[in-house]
Amino acid sequence: PTPISWQMALPDLIGPAPLAVGRIEIAVTQGRAAGYAAVVDNVTNDGIAVMAEPILSLNTDYLLNGVARSPGVNNTFWSTDLRFFNLIDAPLQVSLDSLGMGGVATLVRTVPPSGVLEIIDILGPSGFGFSQAVAGALRVRASSAFLLAARTSNRDLSGGRQGSFSAFQRPVRFSMGFVLAAGLFTAINHTSSVPGYRTNLAFLAGSGGANGVLTLRDRLSAETATATLSLGPNEWMQKSATEWFAGATIPPNARVDLQLSNGSASGYASRIDNGTGD
Repeated sequence: PTPISWQMALPDLIGPAPLAVGRIEIAVTQGRAAGYAAVVDNVTNDGIAVMAEPILSLNTDYLLNGVARSPGVNNTFWSTDLRFFNLIDAPLQVSLDSLGMGGVATLVRTVPPSGVLEIIDILGPSGFGFSQAVAGALRVRASSAFLLAARTSNRDLSGGRQGSFSAFQRPVRFSMGFVLAAGLFTAINHTSSVPGYRTNLAFLAGSGGANGVLTLRDRLSAETATATLSLGPNEWMQKSATEWFAGATIPPNARVDLQLSNGSASGYASRIDNGTGD
């Protein structure tokens, strides 16, 4: 009855044999439990927490914003990996549409019955086959419900710097993934110094485009600067905080308000450690 926290390394559960791609299913036979998997890079000790989610999902249409195969500031290079879980005991075809990457490209993959499919670098040779400088969003659909997870990592392609820093990404239902009127981003910090953090803001417009105003506010809500957002249908754009609000100083722990006059948009903020690229 008293809540406790319990964690155990995977080898203590299944033995020392490596598990390249797998899943853990939790059956709660009494009471309630929340679960997660902590996945840690052995070189950098960078960890992500992947929360357990109900397998009774009925979702067949996902939006995943923020996929990349692109170099960035301070010698970073970003790439996105996907994992699918098929909830049924028959093969499942999954269709992926690229959004905001200069036209719509479609990729079809088959997930084995009750199985997991991993695609490393979804925008690269194992997936869409795009060039290295591309980023945007994906719409992922199937005829039956499935689960989808993603991870975007910063790696050194030359191999000079081992290990990776990554962010776990959970998709949203496509029908609920767009802001129709107003939204906000909190904890915006931006500086070029080391140590320090920089923040990017990215938006994907819906099928009707997106037009509105971005308002930068300090931690006490005082307005600091404004910027215009104007995107065509399915257009994607990412800029740093200082590029969105040119000439303005980004106050510490700021927030950005989005107010749309028409259309819809899916957005995210990406905050990056200037020293590690995490």
